[in-house]
Amino acid sequence: NRTIRRDDVSDGLSNTAFVSEKPTTYDDLGWLSGTRATIRNVGGGIVESGDPFAKAAPSVVGSIGSRHPAGVHLLMGSGETRFTSNQTDQRVLEQMADRRDGQLPGLFQSLESRRRESLQ
Repeated sequence: NRTIRRDDVSDGLSNTAFVSEKPTTYDDLGWLSGTRATIRNVGGGIVESGDPFAKAAPSVVGSIGSRHPAGVHLLMGSGETRFTSNQTDQRVLEQMADRRDGQLPGLFQSLESRRRESLQ
C-alpha cells in the first residue's frame, strides 16, 4: 500500500478506474476486513454471478463484477461513475486499470482514432 498522488496518474483521472463493484457472498467479510475480499483485478474480465452462495477457491483473488446483468459500475479517478459492459474488451479493462501505461482506453477513443489504429 502506498499513497497515490494526482501526478502519479499520468493517463488522466477520468481514464483510470479506481474502484469497482464486486459480487459478494453471504459470508463476505467486506471491504473493511483488509483480506482478499478487498482486492480485485481485471485479469479475468468482468464476472456476472447471480449466485450469492458461489465461492471462489481460497487461492483466487477475484475479478471485478456485479450481481446485476450486463456489466459493472466503475468509479473513475475523476469521481464519476461509468457503467462498463460485460462485453468490454480485456485490453480496454487493463488500460483502465493501469494509471500510467500511456494508453487511452479504446472505449473512450474517438471512432476516427480507432479507424486509424486498425489500419496500422
